[in-house]
Amino acid sequence: MAKLFYFSDIHCYLFPTNYINADDTHTGLFEIAKKIEPDSLVLDGGDNLQGSLLARHVILNKIRPLPQALAFKAAKLAGFTLGNHDFNYGREVIEDLASELNLPLLNANLKDDLNRLKPKQYQVYTMKDGLKLGVVGITTDFVNVWEKNENLETLHVTDCVDAAKKAFKALTKDGVDYTILVYHGGFEEKKEGKYLENRGTELSTIGFDVILTAHQHLVMEPTVIGKSLVLQVGCKGMQYALLEFSKEKKEIKAQLLKAQDGINCNTEAVEKVQQQLQSLEDSLAGPLDEVIGNLPLPFCDNDKLESAMYGSSLVDFFNQVQQDFTKADISITALFNDPITLNKEVTLRGLLTCYPFPNTLTVIEVDGFILKTTLERVASYFAIQNNEIVISERFTKPKVEHYNYDYYSAIEYEFCISKPLESRVVKLNYKGHDLLTFPEKKLSLVLNNYRQSGTGGYEVFSKCKILKQYSEDMQELLIEYVKSHKTISLPPKGNFKVHI
Repeated sequence: MAKLFYFSDIHCYLFPTNYINADDTHTGLFEIAKKIEPDSLVLDGGDNLQGSLLARHVILNKIRPLPQALAFKAAKLAGFTLGNHDFNYGREVIEDLASELNLPLLNANLKDDLNRLKPKQYQVYTMKDGLKLGVVGITTDFVNVWEKNENLETLHVTDCVDAAKKAFKALTKDGVDYTILVYHGGFEEKKEGKYLENRGTELSTIGFDVILTAHQHLVMEPTVIGKSLVLQVGCKGMQYALLEFSKEKKEIKAQLLKAQDGINCNTEAVEKVQQQLQSLEDSLAGPLDEVIGNLPLPFCDNDKLESAMYGSSLVDFFNQVQQDFTKADISITALFNDPITLNKEVTLRGLLTCYPFPNTLTVIEVDGFILKTTLERVASYFAIQNNEIVISERFTKPKVEHYNYDYYSAIEYEFCISKPLESRVVKLNYKGHDLLTFPEKKLSLVLNNYRQSGTGGYEVFSKCKILKQYSEDMQELLIEYVKSHKTISLPPKGNFKVHI
């Protein structure tokens, strides 16, 4: 019986903390790594270089060796696959990770013009009992939509389904007992007759025995889809998967476990690295908890439905910073899945917890037609149940996507939810100009690079004329804004109404 341990989307959450409070959360890579059994195969599904306060500190201060690499070695990692966020800081950081790990980079759909990363089409691992496990790794090809051009100048992410098919064909000729696909991507329904970002359904038809998915931050219990056993382990080191492969017959036992579940059997190696990095982790506390500015009152994102219907002072603040920096006519931004509050005394920890991603800003040209189209997508967030407005399952199933609800500043708009989809926007004005009646008016709009790529159902944004792109990320802009203003004024409230 061969065993495989799998985790993904760690986002540099190595220690048992969520960086919001001081509680031991019993999560993180170190917690999982202690459960790794001898002679097992350990795989990672990507997104490790970005995402936590520790990750930001490592990148800004060019700390080497990378803590992620040290932690992975302690976890006895045997191979890794890049996630979309691993491209955020460019080739050099990826090369550092690969060099420090010195492990197979399992990326069948990654091409390297400089031939430094040497991604492998597949890798065969011979286990102690003689079983041969063949592993292919691929990354969602939507990296090409999101990532900055300069980060992909000499790196090419090709079609993930085509690459997986070719790798599977080659792998099955190599006499393996089980075929495994590590896919930094997940599942979604077809749009306009085709799959887009998450192509797991297509991949499940190829013939892999197991598909270990990632990227969506979902906890997906082991289940059979198409020809494959598939699962997903969430994010931030909260869960991991344990798979057991039978030698006598083609049989796979799979289970998802919480980070604290299981028996600690790799404690010594993990605690050695944990102690080595503890001073680095501890050094974050002082600067992160230093007050850098003050608010007139806490800026809140309340219950998700309440914020979506009545507005959020937190998102109003983000829109104000975006407009102040770019001078665009209109700003849009979204909040994240979990409600959160920025306290009156603003700390770096509080600010970065409220805005955890290093998104950059883009200003595009829009008109009333485009605004109406995108606002109709926003309005589809709502449904009516028992004569009350509720959140539509379009934004909660199969994946919770509150972050695809956008808030607009500097325009006045109104949704009537009792109207059919695509006709719910009943008012749309910019400084007294009726954009529904006279939609030709050209305006500038600032949004982050993620939304500008058209993801989340906003494809029209990707087709708009780009007026200006900025290299500064939103986290740094927020920090600079708070530090320079010290005492922040209450931001203009979003001017919109939602009713039946």
